[in-house]
Amino acid sequence: MAQRAQSYDLLRQLSGQVLQVFLENGFEEHSESTQSFLTFLLSNKLPDGTQIDQWLGHEIVPEHLKRQVLFGFAQWISLRIRSLDALVPLQTNALTVCHARLQNHIATPQTLQVPVTSVRAQSVMRDFIYQVVLQLLGSEFSCFASALAVLSESSDLAEHPAMLLSHLVKQLEHCRAKVVQVAFELTPEQRTDRTDRTGSSLGLVMSMIMQFCRYFTVEFKSEANHVWHHLLEHETCGDIFQQSPFRINLIDSYGSLLVMLLHVERLHKADLLVAVDFEGVKLNRSGQLCLVQITLSDMPSCVYMLDVYVLPLAMHFATPSGTSLKAILEDPALLKIWFDPRNDVDALYHQFGIVSQHVFDLQLADVAVRRAKGLQVNFVPSLQKCLTSCDRLGRMQKTFADFINKTGKQLFEPDHGGRYEVFQQRPLLPDLLVYAAHDCRYMQLLYQWYCENLSDEWNQRVLAGSRSRAQWFAHRKYQRPSTDAPDF
Repeated sequence: MAQRAQSYDLLRQLSGQVLQVFLENGFEEHSESTQSFLTFLLSNKLPDGTQIDQWLGHEIVPEHLKRQVLFGFAQWISLRIRSLDALVPLQTNALTVCHARLQNHIATPQTLQVPVTSVRAQSVMRDFIYQVVLQLLGSEFSCFASALAVLSESSDLAEHPAMLLSHLVKQLEHCRAKVVQVAFELTPEQRTDRTDRTGSSLGLVMSMIMQFCRYFTVEFKSEANHVWHHLLEHETCGDIFQQSPFRINLIDSYGSLLVMLLHVERLHKADLLVAVDFEGVKLNRSGQLCLVQITLSDMPSCVYMLDVYVLPLAMHFATPSGTSLKAILEDPALLKIWFDPRNDVDALYHQFGIVSQHVFDLQLADVAVRRAKGLQVNFVPSLQKCLTSCDRLGRMQKTFADFINKTGKQLFEPDHGGRYEVFQQRPLLPDLLVYAAHDCRYMQLLYQWYCENLSDEWNQRVLAGSRSRAQWFAHRKYQRPSTDAPDF
């Protein structure tokens, strides 16, 4: 009994220290939060499936116990992220009420007698954020309210509930990434090999990374007919992430989605090209759409991976100015680069009511380039064949393209031993993430290459054929796309 009490005291002490270090909260100041986190640790399974009780005792290495507490803390943060993020597209009334209180506080006669300095404005905003988070999450999560109040001092955020909540979600996501990073640093010897090829048999470490991290870079090499690749996680989208030639930004929160949409909004439409790709379970009008991959012409090496499976309102969720994925896809002034959009537009219309416009189909462009040379083309090519034929890609890039294409099919195509439902599995398998992102990675490059090899007449033919394919959803009954090269 004494040993049990001693272990409990140690765990409580560690819990308080974690809150103090990562949220900069005093142990006694937020004792209710510490107790809430401790209760969570004791009553829930950790991300690796173990119970915290299994890590208590004299024979356990202290660093291993600390590591498990940190992973439990990351899990605890994830639940708070989901709680706040679920409110982002709803424009919650509670936040509107808090905002009204803030405005009233600023406008009171007593307040107007005091000059509104930047320091005072920050103090008012911190108090506002604290009250908002406390009201939305509850008093037992006052530790998050205090931390987010310090990190969120811009009064502009208070004007739009979705903007404010999105900001809070992003701050918590950054905090979670730091927690996970420190957890792995405590026991570096437990990091397993990340070059496993099977996807489903990847080590537990990689599986846990996929639960908590959202920024990734892909490194690949080919040596002696052997291809290997690393999927590396990053705490934030800092310099190392930005300088990578192949990076993935996984978006599985409305807060992160809003950040991406605001970025698109700031870009000049006349110069912007948007490449898109989609993945799902036998994707069509009746096959569920799960992932949306997007690259923008200002950063063609960055693939935004939007998880529609966990964000059912993602297609219609908009910025305060009205920018949404639906608006982007339907914008007749914004060119969307696609590879065979037929099944995709069928799913977009029948599942989300989206009618895609101004499409450039890379598959038709490849047919056009070959026909312009006088070649007879009877069948449309695969994306893999187009990449192999492109002289803008090096040998290693083409080798990896072939490798990740085969790896992906082994995961989801029944004929190759996979199952389509893998797109609904969370966390995503690392190789599936890379496969889906790679489909969109070189679309901007292919577009430029085809345009340089097409005359104006052939370019117009491709756009006309693309418009026809973008209307594939209009068939009364679903029509399976043919592999025959169309006459356009």
